[in-house]
Amino acid sequence: MNRRTVTILGVLGFVIAVVAIVIYVVLHRIPVFQASDSYSVPSNFSNAVAYDTNSFLYTNGRAFIVYNYANGQSKTIGPDMGIPTLAHIDSLSLSTDQQYILFHNELVTNGDILYSQLKQRGLNTTKDYWWVFNVNNSSFFPLPQGVLRAKMDGNYIYTLSKGDVSEYITTYDASTVQQIKSLPVPNSTDFFVTQGAFLLQTFDNKILLTSDGIVSKLLFPSTTIVNVTPNKKFAIGVQTQNKIRKLVELNLGNYSTKAVASGVVGDPTWINTGKTLYTLNTNGPNKTPRFYSYDTSTHIVTFWELTGLAKDSSVPVALVGESTAVVSDTFSNYYLIGSGLTPIK
Repeated sequence: MNRRTVTILGVLGFVIAVVAIVIYVVLHRIPVFQASDSYSVPSNFSNAVAYDTNSFLYTNGRAFIVYNYANGQSKTIGPDMGIPTLAHIDSLSLSTDQQYILFHNELVTNGDILYSQLKQRGLNTTKDYWWVFNVNNSSFFPLPQGVLRAKMDGNYIYTLSKGDVSEYITTYDASTVQQIKSLPVPNSTDFFVTQGAFLLQTFDNKILLTSDGIVSKLLFPSTTIVNVTPNKKFAIGVQTQNKIRKLVELNLGNYSTKAVASGVVGDPTWINTGKTLYTLNTNGPNKTPRFYSYDTSTHIVTFWELTGLAKDSSVPVALVGESTAVVSDTFSNYYLIGSGLTPIK
């Protein structure tokens, strides 16, 4: 082989290597979402939940509000009570048909409608309660005292409550708030609805699976679940190994685990389409965590580039749209971030 041939082969090999590197970089490059809009919002946006395209549900303390962040318009769901009856809500969720709102209220005020409902039922007015608001007839109904957790799934309500000898997961029809069935389960801090079974979050960060409440199967150790996808095929969680927190995708069919990201800071937030917003540690000069999202339907990670008022935010608070979120900074200032946003008119 003469020198010219060797040179040609060498150059060809170099070109092939460069092309391979470029292809690899292109294929593995993380997409970037430019959150070009951001503006300050009140702290009651922290419990907002997605409502429909370009809008989310929140409470202003007097009423439930649907805010369209694309055009800035808002509308009241149910009556405006004129007084801060809903000022102590720390959790909101919505039925699939948008006719029932499930919320947790920490405190009632003497004389308001929630206080009156508790008095009429002979319930202790000094305790916190989970409530169901019926949008059709603007009525409030308290769930039994002692409910630890409550969740909407479809048009059903599921609660975790403490009994005399065990904890129970109880299923209610959202339209009537009538109990359908109750299942004793091992003591848990949280639960998630899957296909014909429940995932249980234990006090020592293990995930159990049970369908009858009697037999429980350990699925994932050292794991905290964020939520379960709408099709019940996957869950997103945070696993801790050697003090490193990893965002993981949990396959609920074969119980395998897929690592998504390492160095997770704080608690990820979730939208019911299956997307998760989370932050990772950074080695940059200001040490501010960086925002990313992970979509379980496409398995794609996207970097969120924050600008404007929210550029120093470090905490994901609520994911209220596919590319819209409420975030906060270390001083507990809240911001709505996204693209094409319009402030409330």
